[in-house]
Amino acid sequence: MFLSPERRGARASADAAQILARLRVAGPDADTARLGDATMLPAELPLEPVREVRLSFGEGFARGIEALAPGEWAGPVQSSYGLHLVLVRERVPASVPELASVRPEVEREVVAERRRRALEALYRRLLEKYTVEIERPASSSSTGSASATAAAGAPR
Repeated sequence: MFLSPERRGARASADAAQILARLRVAGPDADTARLGDATMLPAELPLEPVREVRLSFGEGFARGIEALAPGEWAGPVQSSYGLHLVLVRERVPASVPELASVRPEVEREVVAERRRRALEALYRRLLEKYTVEIERPASSSSTGSASATAAAGAPR
């Protein structure tokens, strides 16, 4: 839920506290459709790493939501956009996936990298076999200028 300090002015924090109290009473399934301010920001984000949240909303916002308990409305949390009342639905600890679960992606990346390196090597070998010379056409501007001058000085 977004609250705009530009629209609400000095009452933004008080409005946030009042709306937060209503949300806490209503719980995680609260209807937020008519609360807060209109924005182009999504009303809800999918589960994503904190680094993605940091890219979208800034360092302060990301740090602010890391400490929030799942399942409870909290805030306001400040971002570069304004104030947010936040409901963290789920927190999943970071983990390193097993190779078996990412094997297809890893294989695809390895093959693509090998292909890229092979093409680069091929282009280097081809370039070594040839000498590239760039011939520039003779400038026609000096000829054109002389003709124009002669024509301008010729009697009519």
